[in-house]
Amino acid sequence: AVFDVKCQEMVSATIRDPATWPGIKVGYYDQHGRFHGLDGNRPTLGRDGRSTYYCYLEGCDTNHLADIDQFNVTIWEEPMEGYAYCIGVDIAEGIGQDYSVIFVNKLGRFGQPDEQVCTLRDNRMETLDVAFYANLIGLKYNEALLCMEYEGIGKGAADVTRIIYQYPNLYRWLHMDSTNVASNKWHWYTKPDTRQKLWQTMRKWVKSGSFVIRSKNLLAEMQDFQKDEDDSKSAGHSDGGHDDELFAAMISLYCAHQADADERGVIKIPLVEERVAAPRFQMICLGCQEKHNESVAAGMTPITFEWGATNPEFSAQCPYCYGHRVIGKPLENHDTRSSVGEVGFHQDGSIILSGGKGVNYSPDRLTADML
Repeated sequence: AVFDVKCQEMVSATIRDPATWPGIKVGYYDQHGRFHGLDGNRPTLGRDGRSTYYCYLEGCDTNHLADIDQFNVTIWEEPMEGYAYCIGVDIAEGIGQDYSVIFVNKLGRFGQPDEQVCTLRDNRMETLDVAFYANLIGLKYNEALLCMEYEGIGKGAADVTRIIYQYPNLYRWLHMDSTNVASNKWHWYTKPDTRQKLWQTMRKWVKSGSFVIRSKNLLAEMQDFQKDEDDSKSAGHSDGGHDDELFAAMISLYCAHQADADERGVIKIPLVEERVAAPRFQMICLGCQEKHNESVAAGMTPITFEWGATNPEFSAQCPYCYGHRVIGKPLENHDTRSSVGEVGFHQDGSIILSGGKGVNYSPDRLTADML
């Protein structure tokens, strides 16, 4: 099994089954982007006199018990203001076999874990309809970073999302092994080496408690996801099984944090111990600080641009704007310098400054012009 017993136990502890956990919405989006389903908190009688529940949509008097087989969306949490989201999309033919999946991952803030908050899963949906709902759900979740697998049948849907819907926040393929990281390619490409990075990243994040899974089906797919040999680059489900939601989840996690990978291509894991420990560094987002200064000068509401962190390596991305123009300063020895381009730290807490040409300077080489 690619995801071992420890990994499966972590997921089992965080599952929220809609059948037993109150407050979770299950239903479907119509062509106007309105959500329908059965609100379990509001029982009523249908027009035929039979017991049912009101729809989530005010004014809708349809008895959705009759179309419950259309329910393909589960919402564990509605979009929250100020949070960033990343969506992984795995697209199938729509002929009743493999599933098309739209997986919404809420990115953690202040060291909190990423979390599955919404999933669309359907094996009868046409590929162009997948594009429609990916665009719809992405916009609802704060213009989430949309990562669609650009392969086979999915190419057409991905092209529609970019060209017809002109979705504003599409994933751009990154060449992590190249001098020019950003490419001119849109969407996600699954290849033998990238497949391994997907499941290796998810396995580490789940076991560390940094990626919270809510779906019972996703756990079943993880349990069935296996490699024939230890050194094989391929893995998959058994005959009759599925791994569509799993791949959508892995894409949403990896693409969200790919830019934070180190020189080996390994994405750092925010450990549980660092989430609960007292902050030792003051982190500052230079982008938010500029907006803060502009807001104050204009007499508007100030913008938050500082936060505490235990380890600055896991706070390289701003939890407010999710940008990467971040510096860090030790709280025990507050540094008032404001012209530093980037700050890193040795394990002993000493500062490493990155100069304008990208050269790293150790503390004993600092000069006045560098500061």
